[in-house]
Amino acid sequence: MRRNLEDTIKFLDEVWHLNTTAIAYHLDGWDAREGEEATKRTRKSVFLNPEIMLDEQLSLMKIRSAYPDDRVPFFHPYLGVGVYASAFGCEIIFPENEQPWTKPLLYLENITEVYSLKTPQPQNGLLGKVLEYVNYFQKEKQEYPIRLTDTQSPIDSASLIMKYEELLIAMYTNPKEVHHLLKMVTELIIKFAKLEKSVVKDFSPNHSPQIYQPSDWGICLSDDLIAILSPELYREFALPYVNILSEEFNGVFIHSCGDFSHNLGNMLKMKNLRGIDFGVTEMPIENIVEKLDGKTLFVCHLGLNTKLRFNDTFEYLDYVFQRRKSNTHLFVLVPIFSTKGEKIPLDRVSKILEGK
Repeated sequence: MRRNLEDTIKFLDEVWHLNTTAIAYHLDGWDAREGEEATKRTRKSVFLNPEIMLDEQLSLMKIRSAYPDDRVPFFHPYLGVGVYASAFGCEIIFPENEQPWTKPLLYLENITEVYSLKTPQPQNGLLGKVLEYVNYFQKEKQEYPIRLTDTQSPIDSASLIMKYEELLIAMYTNPKEVHHLLKMVTELIIKFAKLEKSVVKDFSPNHSPQIYQPSDWGICLSDDLIAILSPELYREFALPYVNILSEEFNGVFIHSCGDFSHNLGNMLKMKNLRGIDFGVTEMPIENIVEKLDGKTLFVCHLGLNTKLRFNDTFEYLDYVFQRRKSNTHLFVLVPIFSTKGEKIPLDRVSKILEGK
């Protein structure tokens, strides 16, 4: 780490508040041998046992503490993307070595049943488990801050509660029912996020990617449907609810996979947009710079390599730096392995980033 923890947090506060154009960065990945030792349990065992989850996260913190970057260690009470959907009654399936799957409750044929759904409470479903994990983490290691659990945007969570493609159709055939569901999801997010924050001594509203975010500087939302919906549909069914959350939490930090260039105009209408996390191999960084440069923090990472492929970390960094401007605010996630699996020289990466 370039600084001690206190100075790192001060620096990152300046980055988030756009008071500096110095680049913040994480070195992502870990030594293969140590990583295997730290994560050799099944995914299911990690999800379903807070003791195992705590031990795994502590192991990874120890490995990553050696990296000379701007990482702030946090615990993350993560039980998958469907925790809010589970509070509505959706069944969550935990495969042995995959992410949890969410089974939808609603379909086009029964969409009017949305009016019969009970108002979910922030202790319902897996959200109650999240709170149990939070309490366990604090009891065992109270010196570490804790993140907000994975929080999908209202439209993303709605696509888990209702069958994905049928939700998209319902935007045309049953817009009132879709809005009713979105209002319920939004209210649940507000209740739960405030509840988790109230019981956590040192809280971060961030969940993806796992970087430091000031506790009073917005809420992090995974909003992947922004890459799927047309500007018109996003403006009607997503933007209003994002802005409700922004008003409640003093801003929003948006993560999305894919290319959401067509919805950058809608992002300009988000109230207090604190940052955007995107994969530069999926989302052209020049499009974001053109529309939002100087207005918010850009968090860059390697995505799914759907449009671009880089030979190594340094080619990736060159690509990003060549497209930034004098007022571009960057937080860069840097892979520590080449495409061939070779570990890159971390000191060289640090010198490059700190010299920019």
